[in-house]
Amino acid sequence: MEDNTSIEKLTPAGAVRSYCTQCLGMKQFNLVQVRDCEGDQIKCPFFPYRLGKRPPPKVFRLFCIDCMGGYRDSVTDCPTVNCECYPYRFGTNPARRGISGTGNMNNLRHKSSGSVINGQISD
Repeated sequence: MEDNTSIEKLTPAGAVRSYCTQCLGMKQFNLVQVRDCEGDQIKCPFFPYRLGKRPPPKVFRLFCIDCMGGYRDSVTDCPTVNCECYPYRFGTNPARRGISGTGNMNNLRHKSSGSVINGQISD
């Protein structure tokens, strides 16, 4: 595995790819070996995403809960910071922090209309 700085920069798909490479004991990603993976036999949550399909961040949360023996609270205190899944352990993508659909639109609407004081918009 790599140092924590390069792991933080992995996309969710890159994290799955890196995890599959490590899980299968390869030094470098090999599509043939990953395609032949029997992760469906052991119910690996990354199995459907191993060939490049974009994984939802929630799949990492499920993986981490399973890794921590089913204890949801233990995921917060996970000591394995060099794990590919570590940045996504809460089921969110840290690269998208601060980006939301409706929240940003509401903020833009309030900014363009004036300021909000005691729940009322003033110009």
